[in-house]
Formats: sequence, C-alpha cells, structure tokens
Amino acid sequence: MKKILDIIKNKKDIKESYVFKNSRISFNDPIPNFTKLSIGEWSSSSNPLTIHAYHVSELKLVINKFVHIGKNLKWLASKEHTPELLSNNLNSLFLNEEEFEKIYLRYHNDSPILEIGNDVWIGDNVIIIGTIKIGDGSVVGAGTVITHDVKPYEVVAGNPQKHIRYRFNKKDIDKLKKIKWWNWEDKKIKANIDKFFNNNLLK
Repeated sequence: MKKILDIIKNKKDIKESYVFKNSRISFNDPIPNFTKLSIGEWSSSSNPLTIHAYHVSELKLVINKFVHIGKNLKWLASKEHTPELLSNNLNSLFLNEEEFEKIYLRYHNDSPILEIGNDVWIGDNVIIIGTIKIGDGSVVGAGTVITHDVKPYEVVAGNPQKHIRYRFNKKDIDKLKKIKWWNWEDKKIKANIDKFFNNNLLK
C-alpha cells in the first residue's frame, strides 16, 4: 500500500499531478506510470485502489472533490485481452513482455482515462473497465461492473451496470449543477451544513 503523496515523490515520470494533502487515497502495488494524476480535496478510499494498466501509452486518473470509494475498487484499464483481437493467448507463448508491448502499441495506441466527478459515492468491490467518466453526484452500488459512463446524479448497480434511478428530479439536478457546492470554501460548507441534511440547499 502506498499513499498518494509518496507516489508523486517517487514517480518522477508523472507529467501532470494535482493532489491535495487532505485527500486520503492510496494504491496497491504495482503502481502504474501515470501520465496525469489528479486527486481533489476531501476524497478518500476505504482501502487501496488496484489498477491494472499494462501496455498503455498514456494513463490518466482524475478523482475530483468529496469522493468516497469503498473497499477493493479495481480499474481494469488495459485492453491487451479483448474480443477484438484474433487471439488473446499468443503473447505468453511466443513473446516476452517487451516484445509484446512493442507490437501491441503499434496497432493499439491505448490511452485509458478514468474520471470520477465531484461528490461521488462508490460502494465496495466495484470493477471499472476501460475509459470511463463517472458524473458528479452519482452513486455506484456495491459489486457493480462499470462498462460505460455514469451520468451526473445517476444511481447504477449490477453486472453489467444498470440504471436504477436518478437521485433527484431534473430541476433539482440542474440546480445542483449550477451551485457546484464542492467549489465553496470550507467555511461556507460548514456554515451551510444543515442544508445538506434537510435538502434545503435545493430551496
């Protein structure tokens, strides 16, 4: 397990990194070589995230503000095993890792991106596959397998993911999109904390 600030200190090849000290996100080894890594304020994970990212040209991970991630999140970013290839089993028989990567990237220049919006709640044992955007305010149920984007304030669950409902009606969602309370200063959030529990923020 490695904390996010330790990763940045030791990974000099990260081209872009924006990580707030009050975020509590950690990763299991091996830590991938991120091209861009961004972790917002007050985001946390119950235990380390696992990322499978082999043979990719770029890897971008953006976790915005006030995100909570449950236990055992896995992001399967790599696509070296995919139904689109004629065979998924030749690399280990005839090629070493370096040879496979050289050939694979010649034809499949993968640049996986995972972007998790603000105020997102992700349950335990979630698997995310490929390039995905998870919208602001959304909820991902425990054990969900994410294969396509999640809309803002959408609740999804299941394997593969299914739309369950939206957290609020369209009018309220539009209002929350305009308010963007996660960009408020901490003092303002604390001063209005009751409104988050009685939903008066929508009035």
